[in-house]
Amino acid sequence: MKISDSMIRNLCSSMIYKRGMEYFQEGRVHMRRRAENELTAVVDGDELYNVRVMFCDGALSEALCSCSYFETMHSICKHIVAVLKQRQSELEHGSLYTGENDRLAAAVCGAYAPQKQRRRVRASFTFFKETGESGVPMYEVAIALPEYGVSIANREQFLDAYINYTDYKIDRMITYNRNEMYFPENEDSIIKILAEVYETRRLGTAEAFGDTRRTVFGAGTAKRILPLLSHTDFKLVSGGLVLTGMRILNEDPDIPIDIEAFEREISVSISDSGTAITPDGEWFLYNDILYRTTREWRSYFMPIHRALSRGQRNEIIFTGENTMLFAGNVLPGLRNRRNVVINGVDDIVISTKPAFEICLDSDNGAVTAVIVAVYGAVKFRIPTEESPADNKIVVRDRAAENRVLMYFNRFDRERSVYTLSGDTEIYDFITGTLPYLAELADIIMTDAFRKIRVRDDIDISLGVAYKRDIDFLEIDFESDLTSEEIRGLLSASRAGHSYYRAADGSFITLKNNKKADILRMLDRFDLTKADIDLGRKKLPKFHMLYLESRADVRKDKSVYEYMDEVRAMEPVIPEGLWDILRPYQRDGLKWL
Repeated sequence: MKISDSMIRNLCSSMIYKRGMEYFQEGRVHMRRRAENELTAVVDGDELYNVRVMFCDGALSEALCSCSYFETMHSICKHIVAVLKQRQSELEHGSLYTGENDRLAAAVCGAYAPQKQRRRVRASFTFFKETGESGVPMYEVAIALPEYGVSIANREQFLDAYINYTDYKIDRMITYNRNEMYFPENEDSIIKILAEVYETRRLGTAEAFGDTRRTVFGAGTAKRILPLLSHTDFKLVSGGLVLTGMRILNEDPDIPIDIEAFEREISVSISDSGTAITPDGEWFLYNDILYRTTREWRSYFMPIHRALSRGQRNEIIFTGENTMLFAGNVLPGLRNRRNVVINGVDDIVISTKPAFEICLDSDNGAVTAVIVAVYGAVKFRIPTEESPADNKIVVRDRAAENRVLMYFNRFDRERSVYTLSGDTEIYDFITGTLPYLAELADIIMTDAFRKIRVRDDIDISLGVAYKRDIDFLEIDFESDLTSEEIRGLLSASRAGHSYYRAADGSFITLKNNKKADILRMLDRFDLTKADIDLGRKKLPKFHMLYLESRADVRKDKSVYEYMDEVRAMEPVIPEGLWDILRPYQRDGLKWL
């Protein structure tokens, strides 16, 4: 039996030959019988297909396959080609032939074979911190095997062998294989992290850095590796500086921050600021010690460190508006911090809580207001006026200022003078807003404003007399109010208003005012302007019972005499009706 490429190609199309070759290379052929004149096999395709090939005088005489293509076309299929290629390779290589299937079988057997005693290998590391073109920090770790006196030249190939348990040739004499060697726990953990980075890069989900011998990673991975380095032999390289035998401490470094004030400027300096190994400063290098810092330390130290590092300087001067912002926002966060030294700041910075003065005045019936903020010995109007520039920096409490200013939202404002017009608006301010402002500020009132008082002393009295000669009642009312004011009060009461504004600018309140009840009673009698000017009015007698029942109405002697006469009257009830009326009905008839 002789099988050659040319024989197989002459049996089928180039496409069938190509597909059959792929099946052969993938190890899909499982030979069952190898005879001089006959081959049988099973081919692993979409399902298992049975193949039979027969020879006569060394030449192929018949080929059969159970696949649908052969059964339909009755011509050589890819499965038959794969079987012929398999037997061709076996005949050409003899006992040395090992197919893909045999290699897979050997791998399975090897996995179940008794494990050899693995040798422990020590690793040492060099941790590099670089800054990329965009200013973003980049990191990498070099690996060395100090016991063999060698460094891993191609880290990516080494990591690939580590992941896949294959050989990595360190030099001519040394080969690393994970099945035969192992690293101590911390060292192995670092290599595992590097292997993860390499796999991510290999899969195309990370930036490619060009040099395939390097495994470059970001700050997140650096934070995973740095804690593990404390238990290994490592070096750190940053900014060209190589540090060996360094300590790692879980504490904050003692780095002094100097704050000094002069005139209206504040300087902040750090003489030796160290190096942030990770951007957030969690890992920080200072005086050849690597610190793992606390969140609290980073919150106040790192903003200053970043600013100084960007500017490549040791000092920042705060002037103008930045001085105010520093005193108000930065300084409170730095006070009472460890290693923060403050000189002269309290001489120029006023940071006391503010008090307030509100000056109220009246002009042409309107209310004007000026709000003054008092910070220690410094006073100034708000909101528009700035604190005096007398070499003092006032830390403005904007929240406290706004709590006062919010009560003046209904006022018009020109610069720092507030103006409120409209009787209703002024009445609401005096009765509703002013009591709350008095709890927040000292209220200073001018004499003109004090006249805009709210009072309930309606000086008015009402009397009634019975005029027998004309058989009418006569009411008279006395008051210090003018006729115009009485008419205004009656009109305001009739309209349901809470107040009436008098001619002197004061407000007479009508709500919950007992004296106002007299006004409402007068309003029932339809007083005309002439009645009000005269101060009296004649009324029909049917008002007698109502007026006589009011305790706040003066009654003349004639009223009592008349009422006695009325009460003494006995009704004439027809005899037929008397017996059927009940007692309370008889009393009611008597009153009628």
